[in-house]
Amino acid sequence: MSHALNARLWANIDDKRSGSALVAEMTPLSLDSQAAQASFAGSSEMYWADLEKCTCMDFNINQSRSAPCKHMIRLAMELGLLPSAGIVRDIDAAQYRVALAKLKSMTSEGDLLAAVKIGAFLKELYTKGKSRVADTRGVDDTPLRFFFVLAGNSAAPIKTRKKDALALVKAIEARLGEWLLVTPQALLAAFEGYEQTDAA
Repeated sequence: MSHALNARLWANIDDKRSGSALVAEMTPLSLDSQAAQASFAGSSEMYWADLEKCTCMDFNINQSRSAPCKHMIRLAMELGLLPSAGIVRDIDAAQYRVALAKLKSMTSEGDLLAAVKIGAFLKELYTKGKSRVADTRGVDDTPLRFFFVLAGNSAAPIKTRKKDALALVKAIEARLGEWLLVTPQALLAAFEGYEQTDAA
């Protein structure tokens, strides 16, 4: 099925958005060429785009611009409706954006103990250069998989993602500290544990 671009909407394509559409992270998570629809990873959620609209904030806030967002532009490139010289396709990079958003949500709003475990794992992984994964079942389904490569039960860090990993650790440490400060019993237990360690 052939598709055409609406001249009214596509007459003024922004160069900056066209450049942003080329990067690896903009690889569609899903693409339906027949329906001319695609899903994309955002910084905090997934966006759905076709050639007329997108669910992203940029398109909806700037509708008065009457121009496509970067997701719509990437879709048009994928469909061969716009030049795509320099385009980078890397589904892993796009899926990583989804995983990172999920981890940020889990560590800031999810169960505190689970968040602390995530932080401890990432801190060991990136400060010691390795960590042990006791049970590798289900590893392919966890968002943490984008931070390491496995060799048996030993995990080695993916170094290009160190900055994101340590930012997650810092956020978890801040959340744990805040919890201690507003939970007198926990703070008292922490002090007692510190005093016992100091005495030993």
